[in-house]
Amino acid sequence: MKIPINILNELSEKEIVIINIGGNTSKNEAPPGSLFNDGTFRFVPIKEGYPGKRTPTYEELGLSEWVDTPKDFAHNDPEFETMTFGDWKNKSRAANAGKLNEGDFLFFLAALSSEEDRKKENQVVYF
Repeated sequence: MKIPINILNELSEKEIVIINIGGNTSKNEAPPGSLFNDGTFRFVPIKEGYPGKRTPTYEELGLSEWVDTPKDFAHNDPEFETMTFGDWKNKSRAANAGKLNEGDFLFFLAALSSEEDRKKENQVVYF
């Protein structure tokens, strides 16, 4: 895919932070989400290690068919319905995201797999 030069010029004048999310982390805590044939995708968050009172399970998020243990709690972050993302303020990714200004870019990078083979990571996209 060829990126128009005017987009590259606009990006070069902005701050950009890219954060890995979901099953593409080094710990392999979740399977990759699905990339469907129509170009849409399903994000599968990692497991939540410290669930709180309002922490959803994979089942509650409608992700039962994407994980082996749907009753496990999911670390649903970023959360795309209210467009929120949280992290510890002393982590470099959060510190860098906190420096962004209006008009800058925050990209989330996730591994996705095809509909035919959900367990095999073979696509990486940003959204």
